[in-house]
Amino acid sequence: MDGNRLRVMVAGGEGEDRDLSGEVAEGCFEFLKPLLEELDKKIDLRLVRTLANGVMAIVRHRNRPFALLLSELGAYLTGPKRGPAGTKRLGNLLHSEKWEAADIEEYLLEQGKERVEEEAARSPEGRALCILDGSVLEKPEAAKMEGLMPIRSAKARRIARPRPELGKGYFRGKPGGPIVVPGFEWVGALLTGWGEPGEKRPLTLGAWHWYSKPVDEPKDRNSRVVRQKGTEAARSVLDRVVSAWGEDKLLHVWDRGLSSAWWLTDSLEKGWHFVVRWKKGNKLRRADAPSLGDVTASDYRQEQDGIAAWKLTAGLRAWGERRIANPRNPKQPITVSFAAREVRLLHRDDPLWLVVVRLGKATKRRRGGSEPWRLLTTEPVRSAQECWRIVQAYVARWEIEQMLRFGKSELGLESIRVRGWEPRNKLLALVSLAYAFLVQLLSDERGHLLPALLRWAHRTGRQAHAAYRSLYRLRAGLAALWQRHTPSFQGVP
Repeated sequence: MDGNRLRVMVAGGEGEDRDLSGEVAEGCFEFLKPLLEELDKKIDLRLVRTLANGVMAIVRHRNRPFALLLSELGAYLTGPKRGPAGTKRLGNLLHSEKWEAADIEEYLLEQGKERVEEEAARSPEGRALCILDGSVLEKPEAAKMEGLMPIRSAKARRIARPRPELGKGYFRGKPGGPIVVPGFEWVGALLTGWGEPGEKRPLTLGAWHWYSKPVDEPKDRNSRVVRQKGTEAARSVLDRVVSAWGEDKLLHVWDRGLSSAWWLTDSLEKGWHFVVRWKKGNKLRRADAPSLGDVTASDYRQEQDGIAAWKLTAGLRAWGERRIANPRNPKQPITVSFAAREVRLLHRDDPLWLVVVRLGKATKRRRGGSEPWRLLTTEPVRSAQECWRIVQAYVARWEIEQMLRFGKSELGLESIRVRGWEPRNKLLALVSLAYAFLVQLLSDERGHLLPALLRWAHRTGRQAHAAYRSLYRLRAGLAALWQRHTPSFQGVP
């Protein structure tokens, strides 16, 4: 220790790179410190150090097919010569009954409180954006893992798609029905703020929840597998997030999967603020529908007043036109026009607004990608500026799509081979800590740290250098640095 500053052990020679490795490791330790202090009250100190070193090992190990293989991570913990010892340490940590994966989930929620206050204070609405979405984890070859459930394989659908443009032999007719494989369900929540075009706000991981579908008769009644439906899992995550961060400081952003009547009714009764993408055929009532305010109106009469969303927005003149970032081609931003009108749900009189977002004439249309967005929100939309803010909120939902992709493609979630449900959840919780640390490091405002790390991940091409702080490149650079100058928390008290 040097004064009050933590000094971790760093292998390798001397110089600026070794100091950089130690500085980033100290930042990782400071990020994990509140969690480590809580776990130190429950488990042995050696297991606490293993958890901290395990997070760094996950960041260092960039091999997607074997990223979460315990024997591989064990070698990263203690070195290749002592790999079995490192694997045993990880096994002891994951199978310890004195702590749970829920401890890390609670820690992530606590970490988000300060960011909620910051983002709510800087926005005119006084709210931060809470983005929720889910995905699946495919394990097509698994048979013994606890909690497996049937899921539709998106990977098989992509592989089987017709390719007639490649010539003879690539097209053998239309693909058949969905291919079902074993796997797990996954839902996550990200916290961020409104951002202007070209501006990316810092991200904070708020929740990382794994579950399996309910079964009629579980084989093992003592199993700790979380059995939930998709909406039940999403509701449980949001309940935890709202209780930790406050309902008035959050604007929830959802996709079309969370636009059912009972979901929105429950959200309105709880007083939540939301933006949800609305299906064009789903019906709403005009703000001046005859059944509004009539307590004697029957359900049939209310439904008769309903009009499909596409009809409500057809012919609505644009209030304004702006540009948003194009995730597929950063050089060509997308021009959109937007407008809004006040509406109501079929069986509730709560004031809502339906925002329609159309592609501008200057934007090149993609096949199947010209359908307008229709966004239903609780936020009042009476001006072009307020309408544009709702568009910005929904555009921020792309961040959670990137998180799900990063988890599978870069962190190697599909490589996990731990059979037990709770030990597997603990390992996945360590992965969530690694991701949370990386996104925090990406938003670090210290000028010298990020450029120094990116130099360890050289990329050619104008697009790689013009991209905004690529998370993939940051992870590659940090992994290369820590491979050359490996830090360790084994001596940290």
